[in-house]
Amino acid sequence: MMIRGAAPDRVQGMGEAIGVALSPIPIIAVILMLTTPRARATGPAVAVVMAVVW
Repeated sequence: MMIRGAAPDRVQGMGEAIGVALSPIPIIAVILMLTTPRARATGPAVAVVMAVVW
């Protein structure tokens, strides 16, 4: 699909950007991480794992 006036590269990446923005998995992970008693220890661990996986 081509949007008038938009660069093709921007249009091509829009679907992926919307999918990442609406993905509930990172949101659920952050909520669970912040509600645990050891939030300070699990926070960096979750960030490292997500950076490695993505």
